[in-house]
Order: sequence, then structure tokens, then C-alpha cells
Amino acid sequence: MKQNVLCLLLALGLAITVQAQEVEFPVTALPTEWVSGQAPKAWKQGELTVIECWATWCGPCRAAMPHMEELHQALKNKQVRMIGVNVSDKKSAEEIKAFLAAQPVPPTYDMAIDRENKVAKVVPFSGIPFAFAVREGKVVWQGHPARLTKETLEALRTGKPAPEQVKTPPVQKPKKRRWFR
Repeated sequence: MKQNVLCLLLALGLAITVQAQEVEFPVTALPTEWVSGQAPKAWKQGELTVIECWATWCGPCRAAMPHMEELHQALKNKQVRMIGVNVSDKKSAEEIKAFLAAQPVPPTYDMAIDRENKVAKVVPFSGIPFAFAVREGKVVWQGHPARLTKETLEALRTGKPAPEQVKTPPVQKPKKRRWFR
């Protein structure tokens, strides 16, 4: 029993250590094909860049775009840059541009297409939508874009700890139904 607890504590400690390490994200890991805007030549000191990974066929990705656009509009003059990266479409740049223009809230932040999976080779992810924030070449936050707030982005930009996210209550299991008596 004591060995199991010790192993669990060691595993948790290792997980915490791994999460605490900052991942380097070189500017060269950004895609080379851009639908709008262009890749930065270098990371600017004091600037935070949020990279949102998405696809046209992904409903949750489309649902997150208005939120990302709202953040972009609120923070674009405050050293926070948004970059959308299409990660799994075979569509042409013109088709993706038309898709974006047809959205209920068309995004105005920069958009790129990652046909070579350059982003995922540096910051692996298992599902989309997925976002991460880079400050001066280091990944300082990663998760679902809906978790991002203006306050979180401002804190990340200045190097302060991000404020606690509002925790949603755990999902309740449905009650078992008896179909017969």
C-alpha cells in the first residue's frame, strides 16, 4: 500500500515537473502559407502571440472563432497578437479565405495554413480547437480557446500568473432509468 502511494506521488511530481517546463516555440515553426497577414520575423519582446489551431469541418472551432475575434478586437493594440492556423484541411487558400468570409463573425486576425504539420511537431495536441500562447519564444499557456479571457491574456503578456479560470461544476451522471417495473 505504501509503495502504491509513493509511486502515485512520484508520478504526480513528475507530471507537475513536466508541465512546468516551458516549451520553446521558434518563429520558424509557424506555417509558411498565409491566407491573411504574414508570419512574424521574430518574437517581439513584451508581446504575447496566441496561436489557435482549427479546421473548417470542426464545429467547435467555428464556435470559438467569434470569441477569438472579440479578444483580438479588445487586445490588438495592447501587444497581444492572434494567429489562426488551419491544421487539417486540404482546401486551397482561396477556399479557406471564402470560408472565413462567410462566417457569422468573420475573423480579422491573421490566418495561416499548416500543410506540413509544423506547429504540431513543436506543440503536440490531440484535438481541435486548441490554442497556445507564446511570449518571447516560449509557450506560456495551452488549452481550449474558450478558456481564454482578456484578463488571462493580459497576465500572460506581462509574465504574471494567469488568473484562476471559472470552474464549471462536474458533469452529473444521468440517473438510471427503469424501463420496467
